[in-house]
Amino acid sequence: MTRVSLIKGEDGREIIRQSLELIVDDIKQHLSSKRPVIKPNFVSPTIQLSSSHVDQMRGILDFLTSIYHGTIIIAEASCYDTKEAYANFGYPDLIREYEVRLVDLNDGPFETVSISGSSGKALKFRIAGLLLDAGTYVILASRMKTHDTVVVSLSVKNLAMGSVFTGEKKSVHQGIKEANRYIAGAVRMKMRDHGRYKKRHEREW
Repeated sequence: MTRVSLIKGEDGREIIRQSLELIVDDIKQHLSSKRPVIKPNFVSPTIQLSSSHVDQMRGILDFLTSIYHGTIIIAEASCYDTKEAYANFGYPDLIREYEVRLVDLNDGPFETVSISGSSGKALKFRIAGLLLDAGTYVILASRMKTHDTVVVSLSVKNLAMGSVFTGEKKSVHQGIKEANRYIAGAVRMKMRDHGRYKKRHEREW
């Protein structure tokens, strides 16, 4: 059974940390020997309201550093310029505060995947290999917001849509049916093929 933790408060950074503390046993069990990867969501490299706030990362990092000792990766594949977004939103400060690395997933490596579209034609595109790596524990940290196609952006969409190479994101944004079909297909692929990526790609992150 999946447990959900909700905390009410005024300090976003602190309530994130407290919320994670309430499910620490679940996180420890699944994190185990894996490497934590935090996946923010940058819809825009300049508009903070639509993108994950740096204090959201601090709340997660405050918690993670209490149970994990090692480098933590923050990784995103923005539909614009990921590195510009990192700079504009103050993410480089995290490197001085914690043992973290900022990764632009658009730099690769990639896994080419194929998912059947509603017309029966296969959609082929590249997604970030790091998020398929069986050795990663991915924390999806998107900002909750409305979406013109799938109604709302939450964690599953952040994984499915946010892992696609920026030059090919349009291929999975082709209306409600195609978008939802892709999201469902990507999640099934993540669960089914999670271990295969590690066997084919040996790269030190």
